[in-house]
Amino acid sequence: MADALYIYPSDRASDTAARLARDVKDVEIIDISKEAELPAYVNGVPLLADEKTEYRGTECLNRLKELKELSPAVKAIGSPDEEAANFVGDLGFKSDVTLDPKKDLNNYMKERGALLQVQDPRRQRRSA
Repeated sequence: MADALYIYPSDRASDTAARLARDVKDVEIIDISKEAELPAYVNGVPLLADEKTEYRGTECLNRLKELKELSPAVKAIGSPDEEAANFVGDLGFKSDVTLDPKKDLNNYMKERGALLQVQDPRRQRRSA
């Protein structure tokens, strides 16, 4: 089950919490201004609730920072770090990464496309 982060759009602490939560896996951001009903424990923002605990205010922000550090970071193709340089595609092959995202994507798609091309065994090659 995902953790729930309750925020209010124009609140500075809520904005900070929402930015942190975007980098954390399994956190649902809930704008309280758009909800018809809220759980009884929601009496302020920001509030992060998991299955056992509610974290309010500064405690919420600190917990999100901890979760962000524990979460595997999402790296863009072309990031100049070791993890991105070792990017492995969805078919299990390694695609070399340069620092040009457009070039990286084109190379990745070419390599992926080459793997997906299957020869029809019924077709005979023509002899010269």
